[in-house]
Amino acid sequence: MLGYDERSTGVLCTRGSNSMSTKRRRPAAGAGDTRERLLRAARSLITVHGVEGVSIRGINAAAGASPGSLHYHFGSRESLLVALISEYIEPLMRERQQLLALCEARGPLGVREIAEVMVMPLARTAIEGGEDGMAHVCLLARLYGDRNAILFNYTGEPWMREIYERQFTALKHCRPGVPEAELMLRLDLATHCMLRGLSALREEGADWQLGSGYTGFDPWERVEAILRFVAAGLQA
Repeated sequence: MLGYDERSTGVLCTRGSNSMSTKRRRPAAGAGDTRERLLRAARSLITVHGVEGVSIRGINAAAGASPGSLHYHFGSRESLLVALISEYIEPLMRERQQLLALCEARGPLGVREIAEVMVMPLARTAIEGGEDGMAHVCLLARLYGDRNAILFNYTGEPWMREIYERQFTALKHCRPGVPEAELMLRLDLATHCMLRGLSALREEGADWQLGSGYTGFDPWERVEAILRFVAAGLQA
């Protein structure tokens, strides 16, 4: 079990817990069909090269599809990206919404709980979602780092925006003397840190997150290190 402070819910910090998990939408039964191959090829290419570094021709070729396949199935590269983002963002945000409601029901949120609500749904995707889950976390890390407009527009949906606003309100209550612009910057930096750390969970040499003396591999211990770092940054 991950460590947690005196304000932690405990539920959020249980490794492998699926009591609050939202089911991820899995690829269709015919996972080898052209549409799925286009999505997976685009995800791999965009994670490495960014959206602007990937062409429609390149996606079709990487998917082993005919030149007109992407336009046939999605209409445009941008529509393909929306489909790729929506596959995981919506269930992730639904889980975050549930976790946030659970914390709020227990009383005012502390900084640690805000960090848990941010980190844990993505951590479960990265660790429990297999290669597919980790690949999607890596894609989100790339898109967020590139300030991709499609990602930010998609997560600007009213119900998702309301989740962010509740988290921000809780953070303002925790740090009443800090200007709002500074708190927004801290949340942005915390999100960068969270996504980069989670996308590196399986990378060799990522043990810098735990410091010296670490002798084994436990991704949930790495998640705990990310949680502590994010919470400290928000609290500073």
